[in-house]
Amino acid sequence: MFAVRMSWNLPSVVALLVAAAWIAPAWTPSQAAADDAFELEPRNADWFLVFNAIGARGRPDQIEFREHGLRPLELIYPPQLWGIPAGTPLEERPQALPRENRVRAAARYADRGGQLVCLDIEHWDLRHASDEQFEANLEKLTTVVDWMRDAAPGLRLGYYRLVPQRLNDAPRDPDDPDVVAWQEHNARLTALAEKVDVVFPSLYTIHDNPEDWRAYARANLSEARRYGKQVYVFLWPHFHPMAARRSGRDIARKPIPGDFWRAQLEFCREYADGVVIWSSWHEPWDEEAAWWQETKDFMETLAEQRREIPTWPRFEHEHEHENDDEG
Repeated sequence: MFAVRMSWNLPSVVALLVAAAWIAPAWTPSQAAADDAFELEPRNADWFLVFNAIGARGRPDQIEFREHGLRPLELIYPPQLWGIPAGTPLEERPQALPRENRVRAAARYADRGGQLVCLDIEHWDLRHASDEQFEANLEKLTTVVDWMRDAAPGLRLGYYRLVPQRLNDAPRDPDDPDVVAWQEHNARLTALAEKVDVVFPSLYTIHDNPEDWRAYARANLSEARRYGKQVYVFLWPHFHPMAARRSGRDIARKPIPGDFWRAQLEFCREYADGVVIWSSWHEPWDEEAAWWQETKDFMETLAEQRREIPTWPRFEHEHEHENDDEG
């Protein structure tokens, strides 16, 4: 079904067992209907960017990732902005704005490296908040962006998973009332989208079935592109715990089979501007993992374009998690 290139260490054995339990379904009429349901045109661009947000224990250093073509990304988590401990539960994180001087310091630090910045503030609810709380949280989110821009005018930034909000289902019908309500909610986020340079939708593997993942990804990317910004998709090469709950299988946080992972990369290459590969420090690094072998092979296919694209941040194509967060 797919090639597995690994040494016999414990993480590799786990990955092999998960892969053996996974069977890729054939292309079906329902998937074709999903592709027709949500408008999403291929980018037809000659460039595609891959960013490194891999936090696995024992991972290679940034230089080695750069050698494979992965670009650095500055992720700014609540501990940097509020000084709270890493891993603080969402419900215990501050509702008040962080101190302005901390936000400005974070912006100046990120600006020194000239890196794209992703802000991960997930505890100011936009999805289920009352109208009053929605407006208050929206104002706080825009204030943080304003402070960062004032401190570092050249900074390019966006918010993780806020615009658009993620739909966890794998919809086939765009007229489904839940889908329509979700789209109307995302329309309310236009003011925030206008404040940022890029959007970072999350397409973590919450579906163990590639057909369902593709339907879910297509719907979410269709929404992400509505804002006219560059779209960089967060991918995690492990199954999200939600996939385990949906499937009833023991796959939470286990590596995705190599061909499933490659299909995600290729899908994003066709419809997004780039991907951010994220992983948690809870996960040990496995050099022989199937997903990493596929990633290196995928990066080789981008080698020609990498030689022609200027180094960040001079790249200007405008069509334009704290480590234990798994949102």
